[in-house]
Amino acid sequence: MAISCLLLCLATAASAQVKLRLDSAAMLIGSPNRLIVTGPESMQSVGFSILDTMSQLVITGGATDSSFGESRQIALPFSVYDSVGLSIPGLPVIVSGETLFTNSVALVVEFPPLDSTVYSYRGIRKERAVWSDYATWIAIGTFLVLAGGAAAWYYLYGRRKGPEEVITPAEVPAHERALRELGVLERSGAADNPYYSALDRILRRYLEGRYELPALERTTAEVIGLMRKRGLRFEGLAELLDEVDLVKFARAELPAERRADNLERVREFVTITRPAVTPVDPEAIATTAP
Repeated sequence: MAISCLLLCLATAASAQVKLRLDSAAMLIGSPNRLIVTGPESMQSVGFSILDTMSQLVITGGATDSSFGESRQIALPFSVYDSVGLSIPGLPVIVSGETLFTNSVALVVEFPPLDSTVYSYRGIRKERAVWSDYATWIAIGTFLVLAGGAAAWYYLYGRRKGPEEVITPAEVPAHERALRELGVLERSGAADNPYYSALDRILRRYLEGRYELPALERTTAEVIGLMRKRGLRFEGLAELLDEVDLVKFARAELPAERRADNLERVREFVTITRPAVTPVDPEAIATTAP
């Protein structure tokens, strides 16, 4: 028992020969600091490699060795880049062939205080705008301008218009108006649908003006029925109205030569059914003259 106590005392005395200290036990983050191991002149080396497991601690240079009389000092520069509190364990030291351990030390690392008078903040400076920053808006604006121009052109010039209606005074006889409108339609060169729609309208308006038949508001079958009641029968007129319905509502396509035939059929009907002109007797005019 006495021998054990003696050995423990000797080991404690030997360990006391090597000490670990810091240049500063409290440091600012990123500031330089040193680990300093002090021991007898027989101190051979320090096991700094044990610090490799401490990721917060960054070695910034090589160890320096200094002698002061009968003592020896080995220093290792380092720094810390994290605001933490570190506990540096005792380091193994070789003294006269024996391994001794230093004491452990504590280290406090802090951020530097912020002085608003020293570190004044400036507003974020915006970069100068260039045209590429607005490329998307330029493309959208160009597209809208072109689309608007195309729509305006189509509305004004591009739409396929039907034959223009002839506006005639109300006192113009129905047959004169119909013949005039047939002439305009003949020269228009309109497509089938507007062509036959105009031909149907001319015929129905003539029937209303000449015979007071409500043809514009009635179906084809009703118009033909009304004509028969009035004794109006004309070869091919019923077939013409049926063909008009096929083109207008069923989108049927009729041969090109039928267009002129159908227009002449309506013209002939108007010409035959127009009111007869009573010839004027010159002798009667002379007799009744004052």
